[in-house]
Amino acid sequence: AKEKKIQKKKAMGDLKDQTKERELPIVEQLGKRKRIRPLEYWRNERVVYENRTIKDVIVKPIEIDKPQPKKSNPSLRLKGYKEQRDSIELPILDFESKKEKEKIIACTRDSKGARKIAGVGLKIKNNFDEKSMVSGLMVFDPKSEKSNSNSGAFSMVFYVVSGRFEVSIHKNTFILSVGGQFHVPRGNQYKIRNVTQREAKLFFCNCKFD
Repeated sequence: AKEKKIQKKKAMGDLKDQTKERELPIVEQLGKRKRIRPLEYWRNERVVYENRTIKDVIVKPIEIDKPQPKKSNPSLRLKGYKEQRDSIELPILDFESKKEKEKIIACTRDSKGARKIAGVGLKIKNNFDEKSMVSGLMVFDPKSEKSNSNSGAFSMVFYVVSGRFEVSIHKNTFILSVGGQFHVPRGNQYKIRNVTQREAKLFFCNCKFD
């Protein structure tokens, strides 16, 4: 790190010296107008303006090794507890029994514990479930796909968490990236393919109609 700083200072010093050594002035006053010679953009020269007129030409410092922000790990923290978790199971009121029971009601985007589908580069993690609904994450290996299937009695909604996907529904094919959403209506053929060279994730929510 110290060597890079020294090299940076030396480079900037050389640029300043070279600028001073020029025979022609950078900015010439011609009456009320100012004329500048062609900028040496490879030195990162920039024009400085003041009140819409040219004031000077400077060599702007070049940033080297700009620090990257640290990525935070996804976690949940229950109020009143210091422990961080990937999901939270808490008492809720069951619709049918009208009694309290514990259930997962919040989770992070983390895919730990996802179930691998045999013979396919795909893992599935069910986060939430009800009698006729299930939702969670689908994790695709690079260039892997979910082969052509029929949605049957399920109406399916998907959201792209990471990566890019080629989606085929009935006779239609399109590509979606992060933030994209798509819906597979009941009784339709569909196929999903990860078109990237890295792992990609989909959030899904499947609702079954009787």
